[in-house]
Amino acid sequence: MKRIFTVMAVAALMAALLVFMAVPAFADKDVNYQGHQTSDLSGDCTTGCTLDFTSSGKEGNVESGPGHTKDTSFRDDSAIGTPDTFVSQDSTSSGHTEGGGGKRDTTLIVPGDDTPVTRETNCVGSDDGSGAPGC
Repeated sequence: MKRIFTVMAVAALMAALLVFMAVPAFADKDVNYQGHQTSDLSGDCTTGCTLDFTSSGKEGNVESGPGHTKDTSFRDDSAIGTPDTFVSQDSTSSGHTEGGGGKRDTTLIVPGDDTPVTRETNCVGSDDGSGAPGC
């Protein structure tokens, strides 16, 4: 009886491996399965929260080209009516574009009152930085 279960287990394992190896041959060639995306949300977003998003791979940069994007967004509703930060966003994208390649860093800060919004973008890359994704 033990031998029969062993033979059946090995046969099931071989069948599973065969299916696992054959499935990619029938995959849609137009769909990009290479890459990685993660999202992490902390807080309940009724009074404030932080969202971390990361994308990498064949279509990972902000222009859907090869590379990497990391974005951290923050919201604090208790800052409404004060000069404190109500919304902030830090974004980094790197990779290749038609203009070359490079890296773009962007910081956006929105205060809770009528203080001006702050936005800074720094591009480095092909000669004048134009090759950085999103620049």
